[in-house]
Amino acid sequence: MFTRQKMLSFALILALTAGLLFPLSGGVHAGQASAQTDRVLLDGVTYTLQYADGSADAELLCPEQTDGLPAEITVRSQITYNGVTFAVNSFRAGISDEYGGTIGELVKRGAYEPDYYQNHLRKIHIEEGVRNISVSLAHYASLEEIHIANPADCHSITMNLWDCPKMKDIYVPASADLIPQLRECPDTTVTYALDHPKYTAEDGAIYSKDGRILYDVSSDAKKYTVKKGVKTIATLAFSGNDAIRKVILPASVRKLEGTPFFNMKNLRSVKLSQNIRRIDGSCFRRCGKLTSLKLPKKVRSIVGFFGNKKNCKLKSLYIHAPSLKKAIFRGLPKPCTIYVKNETVKKQIQKQSNFKGQIIVQQ
Repeated sequence: MFTRQKMLSFALILALTAGLLFPLSGGVHAGQASAQTDRVLLDGVTYTLQYADGSADAELLCPEQTDGLPAEITVRSQITYNGVTFAVNSFRAGISDEYGGTIGELVKRGAYEPDYYQNHLRKIHIEEGVRNISVSLAHYASLEEIHIANPADCHSITMNLWDCPKMKDIYVPASADLIPQLRECPDTTVTYALDHPKYTAEDGAIYSKDGRILYDVSSDAKKYTVKKGVKTIATLAFSGNDAIRKVILPASVRKLEGTPFFNMKNLRSVKLSQNIRRIDGSCFRRCGKLTSLKLPKKVRSIVGFFGNKKNCKLKSLYIHAPSLKKAIFRGLPKPCTIYVKNETVKKQIQKQSNFKGQIIVQQ
């Protein structure tokens, strides 16, 4: 994974003034020169303490014993344990899975048991001095605010939120290098300071300041038309958006970075720009309702992994290019039929890819 000056996510959350340290694992004691670590729970936040360099990393982990856990937490920038003071370098909150936890991969599973924090956590306050922040939270029913005391001091910030129905509007000050990615947060709007040097938000989308890059689309429109002037669709820009069924790209778009349409479970149609020259099949991975795809004439390179028989349901792929420089792609299901313009393209696909289905020359 941070509108309009409502001081939402960056609203002031009073720090918890009192807390007890609870050890979660055995470790060494103060004064011992050791590379060993301790893990302690302080006011609902888990800290991993590194004795070797006096640093610590914070995580939001719900312990088995939930009695007394707060509904508002403060991530401290410094804590003392066993007489040793530790500087907290990072805070991480969210899932960890095979995909890495970014917004396109936060999967709403049919049956899961929400933990205490998913049910009760309302506010997260992160003190000044925590330099690396990664928040990827799904299904937090009560979450309202995430406040970062001094975002200008951070090396990196990511914020990905999925299904957080009570989250307030998010105002991103000029000092924060942050692109919040929101999915199924119906009442949350992202607004950037007017003098923000890099980003701007408009109609449920986040753009570069010059309007040439589209970074993220949280819009719940069924049909989404990218505005003219956008040249690049950034990776994960649409990923995980289950509302959008059709995407239309203007002729100005020349580049699709990474996997902008990944994991769009209701996507049925994509009208690509006629000026795109390269397609990575990974763009359309886990788009289970996308059955037909037409590639523009200028495409000269088709690479990557479209998916597998479980999540790639393409039945027809139309390649209008007269020739291809690269046809190195995998994952198209065998029932898919590829339609090409001539024998040259057919032979290029047969030689370079491992596609086992039918290729039809269609003038």
